[in-house]
Amino acid sequence: MANRIFLLQKRVTRIMIGADSRFSCKGSFKKLDTLPIPCEYVFSLLILIIKNFDKFLTITAIHGVNTRTNHQLHRPLSCIHRDVFYSGIKIFHRLPAHILELKNETIKLMEALRKYLIIHVFYSVDEVLSSSQAAVPSQQQ
Repeated sequence: MANRIFLLQKRVTRIMIGADSRFSCKGSFKKLDTLPIPCEYVFSLLILIIKNFDKFLTITAIHGVNTRTNHQLHRPLSCIHRDVFYSGIKIFHRLPAHILELKNETIKLMEALRKYLIIHVFYSVDEVLSSSQAAVPSQQQ
């Protein structure tokens, strides 16, 4: 269903700019300052994580040792691989360092996150996870 909505969103974008049906919409999304559906999903997922930071401990808070991954959030054992919190934390860990540094400033973090998603125009969650802009490899479990 989401894929169908995404196809309709691309069709509407092409109509808005008067482009051919084979025209790539990536540049158009940037020009119109619009997030594609997959980016909207990622943005919403990360907002959920940001608003629930207090539910996740950092790695340093768990074992008290300052490590190179001390900024990463710990996935609780109750998180399963299909859980939205699991996915959100996994994507959060893949954000660039300049965005992760803003995690204590919610408004600036949301603005930087939206700008990052508009600049890169990801067409899937897998693209976000495999982005070369990723700060730190995701935590293994």
